[in-house]
Amino acid sequence: MGEVRNVSDSEFNDTVNENEWVIVEFWAPWCAHCIRFEGEYALAASKVPQVTWARLDCALHRETSEIHKVEGYPHVKLYRHGRFALDY
Repeated sequence: MGEVRNVSDSEFNDTVNENEWVIVEFWAPWCAHCIRFEGEYALAASKVPQVTWARLDCALHRETSEIHKVEGYPHVKLYRHGRFALDY
């Protein structure tokens, strides 16, 4: 079963570069939309275990969220072979 892993600034690049497909949720703990979305994101991860599912707390890891141009929460991005592929 797929699960969501929390990543930090220092783990982000390794996670994206070492896995073929990675979906990252950029979120903030104070964001009501993020809180509601958390269950749906975990459910998606459980149904598609072939993909690496990650979450980055942008309140704690601002540098990475700024590099990836995250301006609102939740923000989901797809990466393939270490490269950005798609925004949601």
